[in-house]
Amino acid sequence: PIKVVVPGEKEPSPIAPAKDSKIDDKPVTMKLDLGGNVWIIATLEGDTLTMIKIRYTDKKTSSVLAKRRDKKPDKACIKQETFAESCFKGDVPEEDAKDPKKPPIKVVVPGEKEPSPIAPAKDSKIDDKPVTMKLDLGGNVWIIATLEGDTLTMIKIRYTDKKTSSVLAKRRDKKPDKACIKQETFAESCFKGDVPEEDAKDPKKPPIKVVVP
Repeated sequence: PIKVVVPGEKEPSPIAPAKDSKIDDKPVTMKLDLGGNVWIIATLEGDTLTMIKIRYTDKKTSSVLAKRRDKKPDKACIKQETFAESCFKGDVPEEDAKDPKKPPIKVVVPGEKEPSPIAPAKDSKIDDKPVTMKLDLGGNVWIIATLEGDTLTMIKIRYTDKKTSSVLAKRRDKKPDKACIKQETFAESCFKGDVPEEDAKDPKKPPIKVVVP
């Protein structure tokens, strides 16, 4: 039998809780990325640690997956540096909108795009030409681009680590919008045009060379 060994690593979530996130009007002091836009956020009031597990569907929309309240949290669980998934324990909070002693927990978690931890290096090239535009899509996915004459060549890539990347898609736009040829205004909507024809056996259609350290 063929043995397949494919070690995986957690992909960072593209969306993260914004700095002004709150639980019961108190600032979120700990947060943990579980991947897939799922996060645990927490706040400490006295000795009680209140934790919410949430999932973002986009930057403006999130849903609560679970809640926990730990009245005797481990010391490691009240510091961002040592806050871990194992901290998500304790009692499920009793909530009753009609009972003033058991008010529902208020959760305010606006999302913001989390910057990718890995980025294309300054000496990245497309067909031996320097990359002049790049756009972080989150989750270590980037669009890089170079302009030759009036033609904009764009590559969408994903990094799995600093030394390894894969090409997800390619586009070549012979009539790019003016906004798409400047770094300041380069946007995801610029990724359009034709899929380049590439044939290693045809000198008129050479494969695009991508160097993205």
